[in-house]
Amino acid sequence: MLVVPRSISRRAPRAPRRVAAAMILVAVAALPASAQKPVTAADIENYRLTMSNIEKMVPVARNLKALENDSDVKRWAAEQRAKNERAEETASAADRQSGVAGTNQVIAMYSAHPKVRRAVESAGISVRDYALTMVSIFAPAMVVGMEKQSGPKANTAEMTKGFTGAQRANVDLVRANWTRIEALMKETKKYEMKEPKESSDAAEDEGSEEGDTTTVSRPDRR
Repeated sequence: MLVVPRSISRRAPRAPRRVAAAMILVAVAALPASAQKPVTAADIENYRLTMSNIEKMVPVARNLKALENDSDVKRWAAEQRAKNERAEETASAADRQSGVAGTNQVIAMYSAHPKVRRAVESAGISVRDYALTMVSIFAPAMVVGMEKQSGPKANTAEMTKGFTGAQRANVDLVRANWTRIEALMKETKKYEMKEPKESSDAAEDEGSEEGDTTTVSRPDRR
């Protein structure tokens, strides 16, 4: 039901993406980021992760999961999908690559709907910190994920060459707490939200229920 802006989700390869997906969980379309001061590339590059905020991803995910069947939220999310697509199309390439566009979309989106905003803030984290935590965990998760997968062969020094001091500190934090972060990933996975079916999917499901045994192979849209 709620979708992470593609400008964020495309920034990491598959394994780190799974880390982020588990931490983020939700997906919604976004409104223009007009209510708050927009996040800049510098804000993202200098944002320092904390285990306190990372720990709060679990209660946030749980709270958002509770809204999964809320008719008001479902209707609102559906209405925002097209706006989110248009916002990403008009964002600059630099903002999409850096995560600025997606982060501002998330902040505006969560701030715009009272129920969604409460779901985040009631976990003890601001919408802005929630969005910045989501985008900032990608790079360190990518680095540490490669270290865990490849060991000494992982050329993470090259990957982190252009990192800021804050980004290097984030890598250290994720590395030092990897076991706990993996546990949080498993916990948040329990609260993954179902994505809405497109009309064509729904039609196929109806056909299957009526005894249609024809199988249609289609590429994954994601």
